[in-house]
Amino acid sequence: MQSFPRVQIPASCLFIVLFAALTARGAPPASPQTVNDLMAAPEAADPVGEITLREAMALALQRNPALAAFEWDLRAAEARELQASLYPNPELTLSIEEIRWAGGSESISETLSMSALGPSVGVERSRDQGAHSGFAEAEFTLELSQTFLLGKKIAKRRALAQADKALVDWDYRIARLNVLSEVSSAFIVVLNCQARVELAKELLALAKQVHAVVQARVEAGKVSPIDLTKADIALTSAQVAFEQARHRLESARLALAATWGAEEARFESAWGKCDCMVPVPDLAWLEEQLAENPELKRWMAELDRREAALRIERANRLPDITATLGLRARGLADQGGELRTVGTEPSLGLSRTRTHFDEDKDTSLVMGLSLPLPVFDRNQGAIREAEAYVSKTADERRATEVNVRTALRRAYKSLQSTHREAGEIRASILPKAQEVFTLTEEGYRQGKFGYIEVLDAQRTLFDVRTRLLGATEAYHLAEVEVERLIGQPLSCLFHAWSSQDPEEEEP
Repeated sequence: MQSFPRVQIPASCLFIVLFAALTARGAPPASPQTVNDLMAAPEAADPVGEITLREAMALALQRNPALAAFEWDLRAAEARELQASLYPNPELTLSIEEIRWAGGSESISETLSMSALGPSVGVERSRDQGAHSGFAEAEFTLELSQTFLLGKKIAKRRALAQADKALVDWDYRIARLNVLSEVSSAFIVVLNCQARVELAKELLALAKQVHAVVQARVEAGKVSPIDLTKADIALTSAQVAFEQARHRLESARLALAATWGAEEARFESAWGKCDCMVPVPDLAWLEEQLAENPELKRWMAELDRREAALRIERANRLPDITATLGLRARGLADQGGELRTVGTEPSLGLSRTRTHFDEDKDTSLVMGLSLPLPVFDRNQGAIREAEAYVSKTADERRATEVNVRTALRRAYKSLQSTHREAGEIRASILPKAQEVFTLTEEGYRQGKFGYIEVLDAQRTLFDVRTRLLGATEAYHLAEVEVERLIGQPLSCLFHAWSSQDPEEEEP
């Protein structure tokens, strides 16, 4: 069966999940890689040949649709932070009062004058106009208002927006960690399915070989034709098992390709090795590493966000002041007129004059200050709601911690049991099953055993090898889950754990 060398990749200081291994065939261990290194790698097209775990992770980090959507969430959070730092806009108001639809009443006076000094007669006529229509006597007011926020609301809103951005960043980190775990698990399944295909191929080749041996012995008259019928059934079953293994491999390849958003798997095979196992660390040590779990660390940012929201609600108890400054002008122009007819010797003349009255025109400065009185609404309900959410954070974090610890213990039990099972199978059961099959097959060629013994030994051997593949796959899947929960690779953690003196107690 084809082997796949395994190369360990260290993790980033935050939370990259790498368990198994990678890179090129027979290459030395890769230099330390971080999540940022994988994301900064040039985006490649869909692989068409062999693919390593590192390449699969780089593709997933660059092209996973869910991670791509988080980029827009981060941009939206930055936009909210920008908006929170802006002051309210000033307001310009123009008001017009005393606009008349029609003019007021007017008065006309006539005066007849006679002169005793000469033969002259004079008639004087005057008109006093009333209120004018339109804007002639209107009052214009132009005001500029500005609201001033009290209680440092701008700074507190900016702090709330920054806390929201920090939460989005943590959600992105968690999503990125989950994607890396998903890639690792899918890669393990592909490796295991490839191994199962190779095993099914070996079983099929062996079934053909045994079938040829049985057929030769039947033709030689050394065994019953019934053995040939049994060999036909075993060969057909091996062919069916081989096809099923190939179908499962195709499904696993599609699942791996889906992690980087591909609709079909263009790569031919995954390159790696999943039969290497590190010793299982102590559970108490693993639980101490849960402090690096991003789901738990996120609650610190969530608490900061809720406390920032509480500070905003408390600041909203203080009303905001609105200051106003403007100009007020009254009327455009009042007009008065006089019509006079003057008779002179020996002619009669007509004259007209227009007089402007500006004594009512004035321009004044307008100032105002508006301050709501917090008599009834002092934002009591919103403050209590924000306080309730702050108090709720501790309980929610404890619930998350319980779930994470339960998941860790569950994964640890699986890791421990599968590690023990795989070790026992590899060390004891598999060598014995291989030896029994070899001796039985050789004995059948010599006529010492019947075909039933050969078939049973063959079935036992391949069942043991299948169990080993299953235990190995379950071990690495549990390893990925443990790494996801503690936020770091298990192999690196084990070296740190094993280097500690077990008898040395912390002060």
